[in-house]
Amino acid sequence: MPTPRRRESDRAAAASSVAREIYERRLALGLTQQEVADLAGLARSSLQSLESGRASSRLGSLLAVADVLGCTIALIPRSETMGGHAL
Repeated sequence: MPTPRRRESDRAAAASSVAREIYERRLALGLTQQEVADLAGLARSSLQSLESGRASSRLGSLLAVADVLGCTIALIPRSETMGGHAL
């Protein structure tokens, strides 16, 4: 079983990975931060925090639960899913 310090390091790496995926997907779609924030009902600063890897308490909680469950978090474009489930 990983130590708490190791888990924290793993969560930080996961937050960074999620941040990178969000950023790269936004750019691939040709959207600005403001456009994504508006569409998501967020403040632009919230999206900036996510893209910079600063885990909010919500994201941090999600990563912690995923860690406990032995899961990872992935962004999968809807075009690559069937009925809301990954292919």
